[in-house]
Amino acid sequence: MRQNLLKQVLNTVNPGSYQNYVRNFSRKLSGSSLPLVDYVVIQNNKDRNDLLAASSSIKGGKSSILDVKTPKVMQVAVQDVKTSQQDEFGSMLIESSSDVNIKYGDLGIMPSKSTSPSELLKHKCKIEAGTMGVLNIRQHVPFLISSEEPEKTVVLDLTELAEVLDHEKNKNRYSMHTVCNLEPDDAKRLTLELQTKIYRDYKKENFYEEVTSRVYPPTTFNPSSGTLMSFEAVDINAQKGEATAMHYHPGQRSLHIITTNKAAGVTLNFCGIAENPDEREDSKVHLDFPNNSMIVLNFPPYAHHKFHGEFVCLSVHPREGKNLIEKLRSGDLEGGFLESATVFSKNNQDKDQWNVSSTVEYKSAKKIQQSSQRTK
Repeated sequence: MRQNLLKQVLNTVNPGSYQNYVRNFSRKLSGSSLPLVDYVVIQNNKDRNDLLAASSSIKGGKSSILDVKTPKVMQVAVQDVKTSQQDEFGSMLIESSSDVNIKYGDLGIMPSKSTSPSELLKHKCKIEAGTMGVLNIRQHVPFLISSEEPEKTVVLDLTELAEVLDHEKNKNRYSMHTVCNLEPDDAKRLTLELQTKIYRDYKKENFYEEVTSRVYPPTTFNPSSGTLMSFEAVDINAQKGEATAMHYHPGQRSLHIITTNKAAGVTLNFCGIAENPDEREDSKVHLDFPNNSMIVLNFPPYAHHKFHGEFVCLSVHPREGKNLIEKLRSGDLEGGFLESATVFSKNNQDKDQWNVSSTVEYKSAKKIQQSSQRTK
């Protein structure tokens, strides 16, 4: 989508300029490390009307004008899986007859109790007046764009941006609501019904300790998806937080959870994707799920999390990305549906670490799957 929007705007301003941009930027992606920020000049000595006129001709996509009068610290955070190096970046078109200043920070670092969003911006660069070009910024790099004369500057955002919030606001980007309390026998009966539904699905996926069954897939017309999930553990205290490994997803999650009288919960961490959650206790939130209840847990894209204990849930993903939907449609997913959109946190880069933490209660699930496969 980003490339389609860029192509439309650039070729409207100057036919053929998109191909020149692609060649220029592609050369910068061929090195051993990707840049955090890069600016590709398209034209010199052009006034702001060209970009505004071109943006009005965009079809089939969304763009917005970034506020450079009262700028905020932002970051590119695209809710989709990455399929190419181009997907590592978000793009903005800038046209200005005034100097434009860009301050930016390191990749994947979020504010702490002692660090404000603006204090993350350790680097800076300047775009000279009188140019129009494409500003590419790596995902999860905090940045702030300002202008010497804001009224002479247009910044057209063609990507998904999110404000970098201060520590307290960032840490509270979740919600948990109890829908209703359940009688213990009803909670067990409903849990068993859902687990039976999962285990009888010949297409179920065993992603380490999670056993899942897709309820409905995302499509171009309805980008949401729903997946039944079963988590099983003997004792939340004995597990010491190792029921699942810390990981994150590029999309929002809304879990509709059923608990029994078994202990269950979740640990969230709102540090950056390049940070080790074990070293960011200030960004950690632990939630215990109430027993024998139906609850709804919501948390945003890229939030680190790991689950504890035993429960079942319907995991609703409100909006899957176009890359993931296309991979699913074409059958080009390298792993399972959930696996393809799961990234292990920095403290769990070795995937075997999660597998090794499997406890005895999961062996029965694996035996059921193996027996099912042998009888096919």
